[in-house]
Amino acid sequence: MNTEIKSFFAECLEEYTNFSQNDLISESKMIHFAKDRGIAVSGVVRGDLSKFVEFGWVSKDSEEDYFHLFRMYPFVLAIDLRNLKIKNQESVASDSMIEKIRLADEISCLAILLEPLYWPKIINQTTFPSPNCSALKEFESQLRPYKERILEYIKQLDPEIWQSYHERLRIEAARLDDNHELYILLRLSPWVKRKNIKGNIGGALWLRHIAEVIRLAFEEVHGVQWSEEDEAFGIWREGAKTKLYGSERPIQNALTTRPHIAFEFGLHTGSTVRWYVEGETEYQAVLYALPKAALSGIEIINLKGVFKEKQKNMLRLEENLLQDKILRRFVFISCDNDVEANLKFLREQIIKDNIVGYINCNSPDFEFENLILDSIVDNKSL
Repeated sequence: MNTEIKSFFAECLEEYTNFSQNDLISESKMIHFAKDRGIAVSGVVRGDLSKFVEFGWVSKDSEEDYFHLFRMYPFVLAIDLRNLKIKNQESVASDSMIEKIRLADEISCLAILLEPLYWPKIINQTTFPSPNCSALKEFESQLRPYKERILEYIKQLDPEIWQSYHERLRIEAARLDDNHELYILLRLSPWVKRKNIKGNIGGALWLRHIAEVIRLAFEEVHGVQWSEEDEAFGIWREGAKTKLYGSERPIQNALTTRPHIAFEFGLHTGSTVRWYVEGETEYQAVLYALPKAALSGIEIINLKGVFKEKQKNMLRLEENLLQDKILRRFVFISCDNDVEANLKFLREQIIKDNIVGYINCNSPDFEFENLILDSIVDNKSL
């Protein structure tokens, strides 16, 4: 057991409270929190947690017997050992388990100190616990000396050893719930939806978030790259994650991952293909050829008059193309090449790398290629 971490934690605890992102909670609330997340805890007001504190397995985070939610990690391991005792399955392994619990408590100490630095990134919001701070820039300014102190300490720690601790956390989370794809979906969802998830899924989510806090710190300080928290068992073949999620690191590259993971779960309610056609004739022809296009995720947009009208309409089309690119929506553009304005606009979009898809320029015009002269005259007269 590394008492140095606990000593450093005690030194920083008062300063930490000025920047904490999670409120400390009483034992009764901690018991309730754990029960809600699939952990078989005894007691209502007082119970297992008090005993674990007496044994020196789980640390308190205030003199008033309050706890940080990150103490859930050693708490879970201590419950496992208690269950072995109840089932009379305790063996010589109990000593090693006690050491494992105490190590988990130390790991949670470091994670708590890192929480003000990286928790806002994980939940995409910042809490201002101090009444003297009410703005983000002010908070970041006040946080800077604390951050420098904590990260200077991280420099002294062996990243290989802590990578193994990070792996333990991921495995412990997977033991509670091994739905790794579901975790990616939840991790990329709003915190207001994540924070109240119950059962084993909720318990595993919190352990993975603790692991992420530690990973982010070591990646920033030591320049290492550890596995993200969706991974626990097995090995991913190179390129497999990119094919599935759009990135080898789906959590880090959330913007890229979101449409992919939504598609995997059948939640992508928008179109996967946008087909822009130049005018009414082309629009009706496509509708005739693909009467159920929308059922296949194909959205057909009639550009009638857009190319020929004011600049603001062209800008609106450019905004649509940018949105398509962000959402990784495939674009198909059909137009005639007899209008130089059309071609000029499309060339500009290609140069700006705003089009992810295919452009088809009709030559001759769509109407002359596909309709007889009488039909064209009739259509023009309508």
